[in-house]
Amino acid sequence: MSDIRIESKVVIREVLSERACRASLPNGKIITAYIKKRDVNTPFTPGDERIVHLSLCNFSEGLLHPVVRQHT
Repeated sequence: MSDIRIESKVVIREVLSERACRASLPNGKIITAYIKKRDVNTPFTPGDERIVHLSLCNFSEGLLHPVVRQHT
């Protein structure tokens, strides 16, 4: 059985490393959010709003969706 994930918004609260942070879900729950190693060039700062993919099996951590930079 595959790991089913749901999408939600989070607000970055604290940066822990270049790949991990603490973030709050819309209901106020604080989770550990992280990015994949290959997405390390998408930095985040406290106050940023990001999209996270949460596992239905574990709502205490989530995978941050990489930011897509648009060229102007």
